[in-house]
Amino acid sequence: MPVGEPTIHEVDFCSQIVSEANVLIRQNPTAYPFSEARVEGYGVGGGRRKRKDLRFFGVNGKLLLCGEVKLPGTPEGRSAFDDKLCQDAAAKASNAGVRYFFTWNVNEFAIFDRKLWEQPLHERRVRVWRLGRNLANPAAVAREDNLNFIKTHFLPDLLRDLADVLSGRRAEWLPPDDLFIRSLESHLEWPVQLCSAYILQEANKNKRFGLHVERWMTDQDWTFVRTPHEEWAKAVENMAKTLAHVWANRLIFYKALRARFPDLPRLELRRSVRTADDAVAALNRFLQGAVERSGDYEPLLMPQAADWATAIVFQPDHALDAWRGMLRGIESVDFREVPSDVVGRIFQKLIGPDERHRYGQHFTGDDPVDLINVFCIRAPSDTVFDPACGSGSFLVRAYYRKRHLGTDRAHFDLIGELFGCDIALYPAHLATLNLAAREINDEANYPRVTRRNFFDLSPEQPFCRVPSTDGGQRSIMLPALDAVVANPPYVRQEKVEKKDKARFGQMCSDAWPGLRLSGRSDLYCYFWPAAARLLKEDGYFGFLTSSSWMEGQNQVPTTEPA
Repeated sequence: MPVGEPTIHEVDFCSQIVSEANVLIRQNPTAYPFSEARVEGYGVGGGRRKRKDLRFFGVNGKLLLCGEVKLPGTPEGRSAFDDKLCQDAAAKASNAGVRYFFTWNVNEFAIFDRKLWEQPLHERRVRVWRLGRNLANPAAVAREDNLNFIKTHFLPDLLRDLADVLSGRRAEWLPPDDLFIRSLESHLEWPVQLCSAYILQEANKNKRFGLHVERWMTDQDWTFVRTPHEEWAKAVENMAKTLAHVWANRLIFYKALRARFPDLPRLELRRSVRTADDAVAALNRFLQGAVERSGDYEPLLMPQAADWATAIVFQPDHALDAWRGMLRGIESVDFREVPSDVVGRIFQKLIGPDERHRYGQHFTGDDPVDLINVFCIRAPSDTVFDPACGSGSFLVRAYYRKRHLGTDRAHFDLIGELFGCDIALYPAHLATLNLAAREINDEANYPRVTRRNFFDLSPEQPFCRVPSTDGGQRSIMLPALDAVVANPPYVRQEKVEKKDKARFGQMCSDAWPGLRLSGRSDLYCYFWPAAARLLKEDGYFGFLTSSSWMEGQNQVPTTEPA
């Protein structure tokens, strides 16, 4: 921190919040159940200095709400869902006989219902308010514009909503899977911030490192620019998020497997782990142990994955402490109590809008997916393929559609009739996790998802490989399909290289003699005939698609005599 840069301490911050809250309460006393807010000390004995606490009192002087306030950028303020932070806040509420308690790391304010605190995480009642600004440290909190924003914009809305919760008028609790996602993202924010800042700094001062970063982004099929700086910083942040989320997915799946195999050791980074390479080696030992114990899931846990960028998330100063906090966060979740459906939705939601947009994908809600699947999937044994599966929305909903049609069918049969393909590593990895999470306890749980360009797929070649009973691998061929469903990538024709247009067009003409696609066709237009060629004679085809092909003849796939 530069010399002379203003900062703020926890007690100072709470004092300013109390002053502003009391002004708001006095201005409109009937709007709130509070009579006042105070910063009070607690704890006695042992010569220890008393802590200061932010508390809210009712009109009768009775304590209504208490909790823990920590500043961002400090070990205690890394997440509003930090397990120790939540435990301390819950203990305060229990000692005071208060039903609700909160945790606040300035970036997020979370309120908890203590009556359900002892329940599994997915059954608790929690509501979260986000500041809307990402404050990295106490100095950022101390900036006048940020303090004013907290006092004049965030705090009034927060107090009104807290009044609704405490009075029982309204309480919008987080749904179970959203609660998992919010908790996980909160724990990942610190590692992502550290990683993003580290990549920017190293790429700026080390040309070779910068070229490695650019090559990695290119390998992910991303579009990026180095200038302006804001665009480059956004690309780097997305890289940091992707690296962190891939690690998080692997670790969460390990934790879910541990519910099935309790003899697997608890995930941890011991204090003897001091370097990024140490961290990668230590975590991969856990993952390799899970592969060996389960006899499965190597494509998901990827203990032998070799990627130049793998260790970057552990490189920055304090990164290991940040990941230790994340591990404590997921360790507090007992996955024996979590339905597999909820686990699957965690993985499905972890790929956000920014990531979808980069891969040419668009958000697909359950309703349009279900509509297409109901039309296309007619029997419980139908084989279904998604050639651009993303995080697996169509395949997961197809799983439930097939199970609805055949309630007596085993998970092994259902999972073996679903096939997915995606060009990018992260979505393909996520789709595999998402499908496997439907039934983690199944002994043969091998999703048929492959990472490759759909247009490189040949029905005559193996589609993917899965573990065999003899400990080796067996090849899986893509069968003739009953249904092809997808939300294909919307990449405009200007961004499709000429050589690829020629190759894709030839593939479509070979499959459908007489078909000619205009050289101005967007990418998704090639998906239609290329995917339909894989269907049985009586198969069904359903795509979510852009309306642009109807807006001009030059966008329309046309048929002409050979």
